Amino acid sequence: MVLYEKKLNYNNLLFTSIGHIIGAGIFFIIKYVYDYSKEKSWMSIFLGGLFMLIFGNIYADLPKKYNNISNIEQYIIEKKTGTTISKLIILLSIIGLIFGGYIVGSSFSKYFSNTINISEEISFLLLIGICFLLNINNIDILANVNMLITIIGIGILIFIILVGFYKMIIDKTTNFTKYYKFKDMEDFKSNIWNIIKGAYIIIFSYLGFEVLVRLNKESRNSIHDIPHSIKNSLYITILIYSLLGIVYAYAMSKKKYSNSDNNIVPITNSVEILLESNKYNYIINIAACIFTANTVLLSMMGSARLLDGIINIDKNHVVPKKSILIITLGILILYFLKLNIKKSIFVSNSLALLLFSSVIVSHKL
Repeated sequence: MVLYEKKLNYNNLLFTSIGHIIGAGIFFIIKYVYDYSKEKSWMSIFLGGLFMLIFGNIYADLPKKYNNISNIEQYIIEKKTGTTISKLIILLSIIGLIFGGYIVGSSFSKYFSNTINISEEISFLLLIGICFLLNINNIDILANVNMLITIIGIGILIFIILVGFYKMIIDKTTNFTKYYKFKDMEDFKSNIWNIIKGAYIIIFSYLGFEVLVRLNKESRNSIHDIPHSIKNSLYITILIYSLLGIVYAYAMSKKKYSNSDNNIVPITNSVEILLESNKYNYIINIAACIFTANTVLLSMMGSARLLDGIINIDKNHVVPKKSILIITLGILILYFLKLNIKKSIFVSNSLALLLFSSVIVSHKL
């Protein structure tokens, strides 16, 4: 059994959740949302956020009731369904998390290779190798690395939002009503399904808050800190994501004035359009790669702790090193299989929702 150490405070937990969420969603997945909901992208983002907030609020209550349990999710499901079914559900959710690592890692490798001019395969291997090495260290080292990256990431996203709204305000041709109004009932009917599909895609980006209950044994005051960290991280990211959705949609509506490279990070693309310059492309591309790598880093951390609860192969350690190795190998296998990204997002989302639903139903019954 892993001998987890209580090292994480409220700030560590809050930024762990925010850092897990920020990255793949805004820097990469937003383009898939825009494909569906266009200028109403912020509606998809907000709707997806509200949906995940329901799960988040229920998850926030779990540490209060199951404070002395290290693998809370498995424990709750097992009480209602038995050992076999609970382990199957946890195993499926771990597979979903491995898909998530593959999705984000693939996005990272594509854009990092374009920025640094090395192959995607080498970029991916570097990412997974660094994330593995950081994960097998003590949790406080990982938490401090994440906190620094997350603070910088939030600052960059706020800068993009401020620039975007400034440009929208001074743009006399902008019709703000198109972002929140439908022309008529037919327009509503034709767009609402696309908004819902966009909301389902963006759910992937809100995954990460649940990792905090897997850090129950590593937080100093889990009863107080984990619930507040889960809720506050979702409030913060829903706000940032929704505002950025408006800015991104506005930038894409101006795309005809830009010669942007289609291979660069979607957010970099929108910044170039807003600033009418590619001067900051390299910096934002590198920043986006760092934040995306951070998502992979934290995803490996959470999935390894979930796996540790069902296989229990790490003896007398303070970190589940063998579980981290298994998760790492799983991500590498998926990468070399070259699975379709959109289909992989669907798989990851569906398996995550299976776990959430199982935990919540078992908890409420």
